[in-house]
Amino acid sequence: MKPVVMALDIGAAKTVIGRVAGERVQAERRLVTSMLFRAGGNIAPLAAQIQKLWKPNVEGLAVGFAGVVSDGVIMAAANFPSNIIPRRFPLERILTNHFKVPVAVMNDAECFTVGEAVFGAGRRRRRVIGLTLGSGVGGGIVIDGIPYRGAHSLAGELGHLPFPSVTVKCGCGKTGHLETILSGQGLARLYALATGREGTSEEVVRAARHGDAAARESISAIEEALVHLILTVLLVWDPDVVVIGGGLAKIPRLLVRARRLVRQSLPFSALKSVPIVPSLLHDHAVILGAAHLASFKKEMSASRKFFVFKKH
Repeated sequence: MKPVVMALDIGAAKTVIGRVAGERVQAERRLVTSMLFRAGGNIAPLAAQIQKLWKPNVEGLAVGFAGVVSDGVIMAAANFPSNIIPRRFPLERILTNHFKVPVAVMNDAECFTVGEAVFGAGRRRRRVIGLTLGSGVGGGIVIDGIPYRGAHSLAGELGHLPFPSVTVKCGCGKTGHLETILSGQGLARLYALATGREGTSEEVVRAARHGDAAARESISAIEEALVHLILTVLLVWDPDVVVIGGGLAKIPRLLVRARRLVRQSLPFSALKSVPIVPSLLHDHAVILGAAHLASFKKEMSASRKFFVFKKH
C-alpha cells in the first residue's frame, strides 16, 4: 500500500493542502495564504487547516514552499511579508514538533518539477526544467528523477535573473529582476503605470480580451520577459523538456506566442525541437511532487539530497 502523506503547496497568494497517496489526491483544501500565518511565524491557523484533512493513516507531511529552502529552513521568502515569514524560519522543525510525524519542507518549484517529471508533462524525460509563474518566478531542475539544488540550495532561483529594462525593486531588495515583470504583481503594475488604474492581473487579462490596448501591451511585456527566461534555461541546461505552470501560464496564447519567438531566436537547431509545454498536473503538481520526494527512503548525500523518514 502506498504511504499517505499530507502535502502542502504554500505560495505567496494561495495554499493548497492535500492528502496524497502515490499520484492520487484523496482530498484537498484551497486557502488564502495570508490567513494561515500570524505575526512572527505563528503557524497555528495553518496547523488547524492541516488537521481538518488529517487521517490516522497519515505517515508524514511534505511541504513545497515558495522561497529559498535549505535543510527544511526557509532562508528567504521574497514575496511574503517579513512579519509572517521571518528569515531563517525553521518550518520543518516547527511542523515536526507540532504533528509528531516526519516532515520535509522543500522549494515549491522543485516540487512542481518533480511532480511533472514523475507524473505529468515531463514523464519519461531524463532532463526536465520546470518554470512556475505566479507571485514570482520559480525554477526547478530534475535529472533522472533527482532534483538538482546546487551548492547553496539556490539552483532555479530564476526570478532574480537581471532584466535590464526593469527599474522596480524586487522583494529581495535588489532592483532590475525578472520577476518584477514576469509575475501577477508585475503585470498589474505595468498596467497601472500605463493607465493610472489599479487592478489585479486577472482584471488586466480580462481587459485585454475586451480589446484594451494598454492591457495587451502589458501582456506583451510579460511575453518578452518569458521569452528571455526560456532562452536562458534552454541555453544553460539543454533539457529534454521545459514545463511551465502557475497562474500567468494560463493567460490565453501567452505560451504559444513565447514558444514561437523562442524558436525564432535560438541559434542552435537542436534546441528548437525541445518541447516547451504547459503543466499537465496544474494545481496538483507541487503537492504530488512534494509527496513523492518525501516518500523516498534514501540516505542524504552532499550532491543529491532527499528526505529520509526517520523512526522516532
